[in-house]
Amino acid sequence: MTIDGDMLEKILGCDQLPTLPAVALRVIEQTSDANIRIEELARTIEHDQALSAKILKTVNSSFYGLRQRCATIHKAIVMLGLSPVKSLALGFSLVQSVGSDASGGFPFRQYWRRGLHAAVGAKIIAGHVRLDDPDECFIAGLLQDIGMVAMHRALGDSYLRVLELSAGVHGDLLKHELAHFTRGHNEIGAMLGQRWKLPSQLIMPIRYHERPGAAPLDHIELVRCVALANMVTDTIDAERPGDAMRRLYGRASEWFKIGEDDCERLLGEIAVASKEMAGLFRLDCGPFSDPKEILERAEDRIIELQQEEPRESVASERWEALLADPGDNDPITGVLGRIGFDEALVRTFGAAREEDRPISLIQVAVDGLTEATRQGGNIIGDRIAIAITATLNSHFEPHGGIVCRIGSSIFSVILPGVDRALATKTAVEFAERFTSIRRRLVPEALRSAELHISVGLASAEGANDAVFPEPKRLSAASARAARAARDAGGDCVRAFVPRAAA
Repeated sequence: MTIDGDMLEKILGCDQLPTLPAVALRVIEQTSDANIRIEELARTIEHDQALSAKILKTVNSSFYGLRQRCATIHKAIVMLGLSPVKSLALGFSLVQSVGSDASGGFPFRQYWRRGLHAAVGAKIIAGHVRLDDPDECFIAGLLQDIGMVAMHRALGDSYLRVLELSAGVHGDLLKHELAHFTRGHNEIGAMLGQRWKLPSQLIMPIRYHERPGAAPLDHIELVRCVALANMVTDTIDAERPGDAMRRLYGRASEWFKIGEDDCERLLGEIAVASKEMAGLFRLDCGPFSDPKEILERAEDRIIELQQEEPRESVASERWEALLADPGDNDPITGVLGRIGFDEALVRTFGAAREEDRPISLIQVAVDGLTEATRQGGNIIGDRIAIAITATLNSHFEPHGGIVCRIGSSIFSVILPGVDRALATKTAVEFAERFTSIRRRLVPEALRSAELHISVGLASAEGANDAVFPEPKRLSAASARAARAARDAGGDCVRAFVPRAAA
């Protein structure tokens, strides 16, 4: 079935399509006026007593964290501003209009689960990256898939068959829609939004949430917030979330410079807040996973993928091409071995001197790996080495780090262009992550073989350049710092600070 002009009019003119209540349409109209008076907007919302009560209950929840309770809509607007109250009014109106009755075959539980995660996630992400209006992101996330409901109500069983083809994988839905109807829910939803006279900042995420790269530049950050929140949803709902987590890490870093630790913290906040908002909106979104369990499953999957196909870091691949013997890779982890490390260090050290840039070197000594290998065999030892490599790559690759395995239990990371402050911060983050996952790396039967790491670093930068006239001195200094970390009891980071620079 091709949705041509006549069919499109039939869909958009269908009397079963969702329609926003009059109060919501009035709120949209009033808030589009820059000179709107708070009293006038408050009266509009308070005229609908049920809506008013829902908004007040929500703004007084922990999600908004107000220090004093709001007893009136007027006070809520004064304390929070127009935008949060507007987004809640539209949100509750949308839920009322669309409903959640799955008797017609439409998967409302999954629909609202995705929408609520996206709404909460987009708002939290927008707040983290300090966008102008996080609450616009909330309602944009809730509205993004409204075209699915419109297509189902207008096309009936034809659309349900397309939903079945996607087998619950939302990422596959658009291609099936285009194959069967030549139009997708994103386009239909955007047209419905125009009929509702929604502002462009809400229509653009509906139109481009599936393909954020195509969004107009003046709306791209809002669209990316919604798209990134959808990746959070994919991570939360996946049985094996490692692949989804990798995509989330990559886009979060590319779009908003959000690091992995912040990404995981945001995921936890979103999971907790979504559960709370589901109760406030009275939506059946199914069970909510514990954020800690989600991260553990993602970590395990990433390790599995690394075991199946060891992956070099991008930086390692780049420098390997310059080595005299590019075949010197550790056969287990795939990263540079001892000879490759020595040559890469010489080259990066020389380049740093020529370009007057800092260079840092990190050494990680793993105690317990040899004992775990002795007790469990090479399979266990290899698994642990691969997991350590994957964790090192995830922390240091964004900074151009070249991860190397220079001994069975010793790893080094070359960090061209990275000063001591950044190297220390990233090393501490790595040590904290390793401490949180190390128990899962060793089988229960081998728990007597405890893993501990000692992390040392040294940096050649600015005034201390004379202390490191050659790369061997830098290497020796990082090894000395690692020994100091071990002498301090392990599971910590120590930095070599030359006396001249102290």
